[in-house]
This record gives sequence, structure tokens and C-alpha cells, in this order.
Amino acid sequence: MLLHINCTKLFFPFQLQVLIDDSARLQETYPGGNADQIAQQQSVVVENWGILQEKAQQRKDDLQAAEDFFRFMAAVCLFCPIYVFFFDNCILSY
Repeated sequence: MLLHINCTKLFFPFQLQVLIDDSARLQETYPGGNADQIAQQQSVVVENWGILQEKAQQRKDDLQAAEDFFRFMAAVCLFCPIYVFFFDNCILSY
């Protein structure tokens, strides 16, 4: 799994760069309206890539916060058994 994650981090930016390079080559090959449309599509791809990166980072941050919360509550329950009831109710309403 770790290998897959590392390969993914390396592969997708490389693939995006290939698309940008191909877009530049196609814009030179097909000037005029075609070049404008290719540039517009390139812009959309780059913008959506940025949005995807932001959403992935937000999801990672949310998962980390949830892990931190549950680790904290587990520690609280370990040291204060009276909070076990509270923790169980929190999980049900979470």
C-alpha cells in the first residue's frame, strides 16, 4: 500500500506535466482557434488538478483530526472509566 501511495504521488504530477507539454506542442502545431481551445482545455485541467489537490489535503486533514480525537478519547477512557459512558454516546451521535 505504501508503495502505491508513493508511486501515485510521483506519477500524477508527471502525467499532468506530460499533458501540459502536449498541450503546448499542439498549440504550436494547430494555431488559431484550435490553439485557443487547447489552451482553454489545458487551463481547465490545471485548475481542476489544483482543486483535487486541495480536496485531497482537506480529506487527509479531516482524517487526521478524527484519528487524534479518537486517540484522545481512548486515553481519557483508559484513565477515567466514568467517561466510557460519555464516549460511547459520543460515538453514536458522531
